[in-house]
Amino acid sequence: MEKRIRIGLTLVKGSWTSPESAPWFFASWEKERYCSLRPGPARTRFLTGRLLVRRQLSQLCHGVVAPTQWRFCCNRYGRPDLDPAHHGEKLSFGLSYSGPLVLAAVSADGPVGVDVESLDQGGDIHIQAVLSRDEQAYLAALESRERRSATLALWTAKEAVAKMTGLGFSLDFSSFSCLPLQRPVLHDQVRSSVRLQPQRIEIKQFSLSLPGGRYCCSLAVSPAD
Repeated sequence: MEKRIRIGLTLVKGSWTSPESAPWFFASWEKERYCSLRPGPARTRFLTGRLLVRRQLSQLCHGVVAPTQWRFCCNRYGRPDLDPAHHGEKLSFGLSYSGPLVLAAVSADGPVGVDVESLDQGGDIHIQAVLSRDEQAYLAALESRERRSATLALWTAKEAVAKMTGLGFSLDFSSFSCLPLQRPVLHDQVRSSVRLQPQRIEIKQFSLSLPGGRYCCSLAVSPAD
């Protein structure tokens, strides 16, 4: 995967009292989204994520654009994007949260999506309804002790693809498979957006062990048109 991509992560610390106390806030929709969150950790994670993305983008561009100069917009599916009126179309970023962990991926070569989930949370993972038949068969063939981590790997991969396309949960998750060591496979062209081109999507998966716990992570990337 020869792409100009950076991945950054941080564990949430500290707090801010308002968007005005964070100089990287500019767009009114970002302030509205911040204010819609419950005061406390949720708001802190939101601000931390925005700062992390700005810093990663600036590092990707070797400091040509300062962290405070990035401008964002929000697409019709609710996904934040760089404002094309101010920045190149090939620049893209993805952002994901799990507990205290904030994970960001930025790319100078086309769309990118990232997702992270905790490996330490107990209980069953009920995502059968969003899995394809191939994915269900794959999980059913595993031993029970392997099934939880494999399920999380599938889920983060599908989430990363959905974020990369910008479609989010408007994409039919059961219409495509993200089996290990394979490119996504599309099963039903009718139910899926034409923007989903599995042959052009690469998925990389990795795990993290941090003071905040263990995490399963997926990165989805696609070259720009």
